[in-house]
Amino acid sequence: MADARGTTEIPESVDAWLELAADGRYVASDGGNAISGTFGTTGIGFDITEAASTLAGYVENDPVQLAAITGIDAMMMAVDGQAAHVTVLSADREHLTIQASGVRLTFVRTGPAGK
Repeated sequence: MADARGTTEIPESVDAWLELAADGRYVASDGGNAISGTFGTTGIGFDITEAASTLAGYVENDPVQLAAITGIDAMMMAVDGQAAHVTVLSADREHLTIQASGVRLTFVRTGPAGK
């Protein structure tokens, strides 16, 4: 995760991830909450048009966990009821780098599609 404060590598142990399904549904995790909803593709990425989240609070101060929460939240949070715009910066079979709300996230595939 990278933002104006710098870059934070988030290890697999935090369990932050994103799944985008061919039917326009997504599921994501920031390591504490699960977020799901719908997305629609655009010419440069996708728009999150619906987001529902579990509401587990995080009261610790681990900077890595906070970076995961900040990154996933930036991708999921719409402004003024509008869709959250996500730009795909690069994608290949192993990596997906996206940007939303001033935050850049790079996901690394750790298993087959479907999980």
